[in-house]
Amino acid sequence: MTKRLFQLACLCAWLLAVSAGYSSLVLDSVTPAAMGEAPSNWPAKSRLPRGKEFTVVVFLHPHCACSRATLAELSRLMSESHANTEYVVVFQQPEIRGRNWHETALWHAAAEIPGLRRVVDYGCRESEQFRAKVSGEARVYNRRGELCFRGGLTPSRGHEGTNVGQLAVQDVLNHQLPAQNSCHAFGCQLIQPTEVSP
Repeated sequence: MTKRLFQLACLCAWLLAVSAGYSSLVLDSVTPAAMGEAPSNWPAKSRLPRGKEFTVVVFLHPHCACSRATLAELSRLMSESHANTEYVVVFQQPEIRGRNWHETALWHAAAEIPGLRRVVDYGCRESEQFRAKVSGEARVYNRRGELCFRGGLTPSRGHEGTNVGQLAVQDVLNHQLPAQNSCHAFGCQLIQPTEVSP
């Protein structure tokens, strides 16, 4: 094999490797995570605050970098006027971790959103009650405690932009019938209580 043919073969191998890596990244970003089955009624033992009309609850893994996009979409959603709606973001805090484990850049970013209530989920108990499994998974309940929506607020993992989840939540909060009341969520897996038991 001549030197030129060898260089060409190396170039082809490199291009194939780059293409495979890029395809893997793209596939990962658009592959939805396995969500939990949301309770149809507000959990009786939950201590989360509730709104007079609607309650929007978003569960986040504080170390999930792709969940910053979820916060951005939530902020856009909150910029519209939805009277008597409580917005709550729940940050997981396993008992076996240090008590400041949840205080990441994501935690501080949430503090910058006016009107957003941050809650630390010690022992991941709220996540368990709402059966949330994905960082960025949202739930919307009405004043009677009935589930109106479950799913994500982003079009893909770590990406912002108009998407079916965001539009569905807007419809619910505007007292309109959404095109669909559930959609996929894209994010890291939340820590499950069985994983953090001593």
